[in-house]
Amino acid sequence: FLIINLSLVRKLQHDDAVTSMALSRDEKWVATGTSTGKAYVWNRDTGAQIACFDAHEGKVSKVAMTPKGWVVSAGGDGMVKVWQAELKPKPADPQPGEEQGEEQ
Repeated sequence: FLIINLSLVRKLQHDDAVTSMALSRDEKWVATGTSTGKAYVWNRDTGAQIACFDAHEGKVSKVAMTPKGWVVSAGGDGMVKVWQAELKPKPADPQPGEEQGEEQ
Protein backbone atom coordinates (compact mmCIF):
# COMPACT_ATOMS: atom_id res chain seq x y z
CA PHE A 1 0.00 0.00 0.00
CA LEU A 2 1.05 3.53 -0.69
CA ILE A 3 -0.14 6.04 1.92
CA ILE A 4 -1.19 9.17 0.07
CA ASN A 5 -2.85 11.00 2.94
CA LEU A 6 -2.60 10.37 6.67
CA SER A 7 -4.69 12.44 9.07
CA LEU A 8 -4.83 12.39 12.87
CA VAL A 9 -8.24 11.20 14.06
CA ARG A 10 -7.96 11.14 17.86
CA LYS A 11 -5.54 11.90 20.70
CA LEU A 12 -5.83 9.99 23.98
CA GLN A 13 -4.11 12.09 26.64
CA HIS A 14 -2.24 10.31 29.45
CA ASP A 15 -0.44 11.76 32.47
CA ASP A 16 2.29 9.12 32.21
CA ALA A 17 4.32 7.51 29.42
CA VAL A 18 2.28 5.03 27.38
CA THR A 19 4.08 1.68 27.25
CA SER A 20 1.50 -0.46 25.45
CA MET A 21 -1.73 -0.22 23.52
CA ALA A 22 -4.24 -2.52 21.86
CA LEU A 23 -7.30 -2.01 19.68
CA SER A 24 -10.40 -4.16 20.14
CA ARG A 25 -11.36 -6.49 17.34
CA ASP A 26 -14.36 -4.31 16.40
CA GLU A 27 -12.06 -1.26 16.57
CA LYS A 28 -14.41 0.63 18.94
CA TRP A 29 -12.19 0.48 22.04
CA VAL A 30 -8.54 1.19 22.78
CA ALA A 31 -6.72 -0.25 25.81
CA THR A 32 -3.51 1.40 26.98
CA GLY A 33 -0.94 0.71 29.69
CA THR A 34 1.44 3.19 31.29
CA SER A 35 4.83 3.41 32.95
CA THR A 36 3.18 3.85 36.37
CA GLY A 37 1.15 0.61 36.23
CA LYS A 38 -2.19 2.10 35.23
CA ALA A 39 -4.34 0.66 32.45
CA TYR A 40 -7.08 2.49 30.61
CA VAL A 41 -9.92 1.70 28.22
CA TRP A 42 -10.99 4.42 25.78
CA ASN A 43 -13.81 4.91 23.31
CA ARG A 44 -12.04 5.23 19.98
CA ASP A 45 -14.76 7.38 18.37
CA THR A 46 -15.18 9.97 21.13
CA GLY A 47 -11.84 9.74 22.93
CA ALA A 48 -13.74 9.32 26.22
CA GLN A 49 -11.91 7.45 28.98
CA ILE A 50 -14.16 4.51 29.88
CA ALA A 51 -12.05 2.96 32.63
CA CYS A 52 -8.85 3.56 34.57
CA PHE A 53 -7.46 0.98 36.96
CA ASP A 54 -4.28 0.25 38.88
CA ALA A 55 -3.16 -2.79 36.92
CA HIS A 56 0.41 -3.41 38.13
CA GLU A 57 3.15 -2.38 40.52
CA GLY A 58 5.61 -1.07 37.98
CA LYS A 59 5.02 -0.44 34.31
CA VAL A 60 2.44 -2.17 32.17
CA SER A 61 4.52 -3.89 29.51
CA LYS A 62 1.65 -5.24 27.40
CA VAL A 63 -2.12 -4.94 27.07
CA ALA A 64 -4.41 -6.97 24.83
CA MET A 65 -8.15 -7.13 24.22
CA THR A 66 -10.11 -10.26 23.39
CA PRO A 67 -13.12 -10.42 21.07
CA LYS A 68 -15.38 -10.84 24.12
CA GLY A 69 -14.14 -7.65 25.79
CA TRP A 70 -11.57 -9.04 28.23
CA VAL A 71 -8.52 -6.87 28.89
CA VAL A 72 -5.29 -8.77 29.58
CA SER A 73 -2.27 -6.95 31.01
CA ALA A 74 1.30 -7.95 31.76
CA GLY A 75 3.49 -5.90 34.03
CA GLY A 76 6.90 -5.33 35.50
CA ASP A 77 5.66 -6.95 38.72
CA GLY A 78 5.82 -10.39 37.08
CA MET A 79 2.04 -10.71 36.87
CA VAL A 80 -0.35 -11.29 33.99
CA LYS A 81 -3.86 -10.15 34.90
CA VAL A 82 -7.16 -10.73 33.16
CA TRP A 83 -9.85 -8.08 33.54
CA GLN A 84 -13.47 -8.53 32.55
CA ALA A 85 -14.71 -5.36 30.90
CA GLU A 86 -18.29 -4.87 29.84
CA LEU A 87 -17.84 -2.47 26.95
CA LYS A 88 -21.08 -0.82 25.90
CA PRO A 89 -21.56 2.65 24.50
CA LYS A 90 -22.83 5.03 27.17
CA PRO A 91 -26.46 6.07 26.54
CA ALA A 92 -26.82 9.60 25.27
CA ASP A 93 -27.81 12.21 27.84
CA PRO A 94 -31.45 13.32 27.50
CA GLN A 95 -31.91 16.50 25.52
CA PRO A 96 -33.48 19.54 27.24
CA GLY A 97 -37.23 18.99 27.58
CA GLU A 98 -36.87 15.24 26.96
CA GLU A 99 -37.64 12.91 29.86
CA GLN A 100 -35.94 9.61 30.61
CA GLY A 101 -37.69 6.69 28.89
CA GLU A 102 -39.72 8.94 26.59
CA GLU A 103 -39.52 7.92 22.97
CA GLN A 104 -39.90 10.36 20.14
